Amino acid sequence: MSILLNTKQFCIAVASHISNESRIPYLIECLTSLTTQKVPVDVYLSISCVNDEVKEKTLNSINNENKILNEYLNIRFRKQKTSQMRHYFMLYQEIHQKHQWILFCDDDDTYHKDRTNYFMQTTRTTELQIDTINETRDVTLPKLELAGVYENISQPTHHTKRHEYWCYCIRMDLLTRFFNVVEPAIHVLDDRCCDVLFAEYLRRKSPNWIYATINEPLYYYREDENDDSITGFIQMNQHKYTNQTSPPPMDDDNWLSYVLKWNDYLKDNIHIFLHDTYLRTLVGSDLDTILRTEFQNNYFILDYVDQKHIMRMTDLHNRVKRVCADIYDLGL
Repeated sequence: MSILLNTKQFCIAVASHISNESRIPYLIECLTSLTTQKVPVDVYLSISCVNDEVKEKTLNSINNENKILNEYLNIRFRKQKTSQMRHYFMLYQEIHQKHQWILFCDDDDTYHKDRTNYFMQTTRTTELQIDTINETRDVTLPKLELAGVYENISQPTHHTKRHEYWCYCIRMDLLTRFFNVVEPAIHVLDDRCCDVLFAEYLRRKSPNWIYATINEPLYYYREDENDDSITGFIQMNQHKYTNQTSPPPMDDDNWLSYVLKWNDYLKDNIHIFLHDTYLRTLVGSDLDTILRTEFQNNYFILDYVDQKHIMRMTDLHNRVKRVCADIYDLGL
């Protein structure tokens, strides 16, 4: 039986950077699926484009789609390339007092036509169940709160395995706490892996924060990757992750030459190592473990390379570690 819902409590947020024209049809498909839900809710799109020409073509494509142009779609163009979680933060600043619950969608993915209805019904049903439990719950125990709902298809729960952030519909208060800590931290919010930090944060709420699950495939993830996606970035740079070289003995005539070349390699690919430092830190790896894992046999020559590269990794590790300590209810 359907429960009467206040659809204005819910919204969908989309973050988009259009790096080339080939991405535009994906965005149109995404927006069409969101704005034509059986139970529609407000959709907020924060978007940046690689240049004015692509921006114009994107805007024209949207304007040519009558299905998209309805009362539910709200578009915010940004003047410069904007990171994914920065997009969400900018939307959050605008909408956090308008809505109680928020869903997410990547700009090249789509929803099942009934996805918002499933999530809203599950949210309201679970809220009523939690209210009933709290009425008879031991007053010495923390009150149960509904954190949100997430889509879980043939996987362990998110307590065992991290889920993608777009699986969730969450209480807006959770987003408030996340941004209050993460946004002021230099280079943390704008990192391309901040969505992974966000997903890790969601699954590390204390036990009195309850998540309901939906076991239906209602989110359609596009397998095609692009250069700007996290997976696309990793695939493009996979050969750089597998440097298995080993330094010669220090008394070898080639030792100095090897160190100099490896230092150049580290300089040219520091973004790869920073990427890994971010990801490994948010799941609890200490700095020495990160350095040993990343550099393998070359770990033993780190004292002889330019220390500014190691300091960049160290600084990022410390920043992310502090953020994790502040936002994770359940420690690493």
